[in-house]
Amino acid sequence: MRTRTTAATLILAIATALAGGQEKTEPKADAAAQKAAVAANLKKADLGGASVVETENFLVATTLPKEKAAALAAVLEKAAAAARKGAQFEAKEQPWKGKLAVYYLPSGPEFKSFIRGVVMDQPGGTHFDLRGENPFVVDPAVVGPKATEADRFANAAAVVGGAYLKGKAGAAVLPDWLTDGFGRVTAARAEGLNSPRYRAHRAAASAAAFGARGGKPAALADLWAADRPASAAVLASSFAERTTSPRSSAASGRTRTAILRECRMRLKPRAGRTSRRWKPRGGSGCGRGSERWARSADCPLPAK
Repeated sequence: MRTRTTAATLILAIATALAGGQEKTEPKADAAAQKAAVAANLKKADLGGASVVETENFLVATTLPKEKAAALAAVLEKAAAAARKGAQFEAKEQPWKGKLAVYYLPSGPEFKSFIRGVVMDQPGGTHFDLRGENPFVVDPAVVGPKATEADRFANAAAVVGGAYLKGKAGAAVLPDWLTDGFGRVTAARAEGLNSPRYRAHRAAASAAAFGARGGKPAALADLWAADRPASAAVLASSFAERTTSPRSSAASGRTRTAILRECRMRLKPRAGRTSRRWKPRGGSGCGRGSERWARSADCPLPAK
């Protein structure tokens, strides 16, 4: 009962945050002042030789070569479009003032220098400051050792996607796993619904929902667990996609009961096929008496 209550409360909070931001428009910022602030911050962090690429929505500052900085900026612009659509921004609605400065610092010493010299804090994970005159995010670009350049840029796109959801929510406080999950699925969707990254997300979400290789299906309670399972990141991304998309239950005002009903329908086997996996305990069909339905009442469904 507590899991369902917590999930329903969170869905309501997301719906309120998304609806509450529809009339919000940030006043225009001083573009020259924002660019000057980026240059000053780089100088303060002793990164005067960093590349700065300006796009429609961003000021991308990085120690990468100029051509790679431009490629990263293009990836972030695609993510911005996907994030605005996913978080249901109105045409003139803005998540922050002016352009977002994205400090992409894949070198550990450079990231630490920036955080200590500019943010005046101890280095940790990604840092967001979206409410000031010069909004910015500092990305340490932490990825696996075997990550490709495309993987690293997708991770940066996920950071930007999470920033858009934070900006949409305004003063509402959303859990990190939700903004991170939204960012990841946004980055995948930005590459295309037929892209390998998004197909991998859908496959992983299905495996989590139904229990890979006979394992236990993921449940929403896993997102609040102190010891989260390996599937928690996939669950968060799937949950974020469903609760922030225009077709989601949160956006349309459907109740938690409707989510569970849809879950049950998605678990129903195809006509003409039988399997021990779908054999009900009592009654016929895949109804509430089904063991699979009982185990999957909180399944994280992949978005349609």
